[in-house]
Parts: sequence; structure tokens; C-alpha cells
Amino acid sequence: MRGVFFGLLATTVMACGVFSSSDDSPKEEPLPPPGTPQDNTPPPVGGQAPVGVYVSSSQGQDDGSGSSVRPLKTLASAFAKAKEQGLRVIACAEEYAENLTVLDGVSAYGYYDCKKTPWERGAPRAILRAATTPAMIATGITQPTRLEGFEVRSPDLDGAPATETTGTTIALEVRDSTGLALGEVLLHAGKARRGPTAWRVR
Repeated sequence: MRGVFFGLLATTVMACGVFSSSDDSPKEEPLPPPGTPQDNTPPPVGGQAPVGVYVSSSQGQDDGSGSSVRPLKTLASAFAKAKEQGLRVIACAEEYAENLTVLDGVSAYGYYDCKKTPWERGAPRAILRAATTPAMIATGITQPTRLEGFEVRSPDLDGAPATETTGTTIALEVRDSTGLALGEVLLHAGKARRGPTAWRVR
């Protein structure tokens, strides 16, 4: 059994800000109050930082507030915070070593260059590199929910032969999710296990 490569490509590019802890870094501003309505179109480019919950695997903190000054460290924590606050997720274009469950109504944008200021276009995608499969799961997504600017990679499963229950590697598993939309997203399934040999030809 061979792994399969999936890809989806749309054409929107984003910008990013700086997560800095220096004395001249911008003052932290609180997140908008819970329930702030957000549409699921990409945030505007240029000028001020877009409204959302920020996440950076390299500069984020487990106890971060989710602001652009104190981003969270994992996508999972950012999605949870964004769900609580009614906001979108703004992700640095870095690598995140985790699995992710998409939450209904939480859109996320992952091509922000967090080392440049002012906000600039053209950052690469955020990479979700999971240790187990499926790498990303979306179940029961009925509200408008958009993922844009991500690369999702599931692990290779080379080694033991496949069985009836193991052997498939999945980048994104989607079930009953009419509200989910993907833009500029690459999905990479890893190498699956080899199929069992039922007989040998002599």
C-alpha cells in the first residue's frame, strides 16, 4: 500500500508581525471580549496586526495570553482560546509538532512571517508535522470554518505489514463537515505500511 499526496491550493497571501520580548517591543493589548464576531475571510494585509489569537512554536509560551506580544505555543491551545473568544487563529509560518482537531467555527491562517515588521506578504506556510495519524481531524464542522496557509504532514508507517485496522496514514480526516473550507493548504500523507502477502507465487 502506498502513501498518497493530497494538495489543495488557493491564492491568498498574508502578512505577519514580530513577537519580541525586548524593551522597545509594542505594549501588549488585551484580546477583544468573548463573542466578538469574526468573518472567515482572510484578515487584511498591512498596517496593524489582524485581530486573532496568535501562536508561535518558537516564541510562544504555554501561559501566553494569545496576543501578538505573548503568543501561545501550540496550535491546539490557540484553537481552544480562539473558540472561547470567538476569534480566528493567527499562526506563525513555523513547524508545529502536534496533532490537531479543528474546532467548529474557528478559522486559522498560517502564512505569517513573525520576524518582520511592519506586516509583510509572502511568508511560507505553517507546517503541522504529527507523530501519529491522522495528523488533523475535522468532525461535525457546520459553521463557516476556513483553514488557509498550512502544510499538514502525517507520519510514515514503513515497517510491519498492514492489518485490517492499521497501516493507513492520513493527513486530514474529514467527517460531516459541510462548513469546512481549505485555501492554500498542502496535505501530505506519509508512506503507508506494505500490504499483507496472501500467497506466494513460485
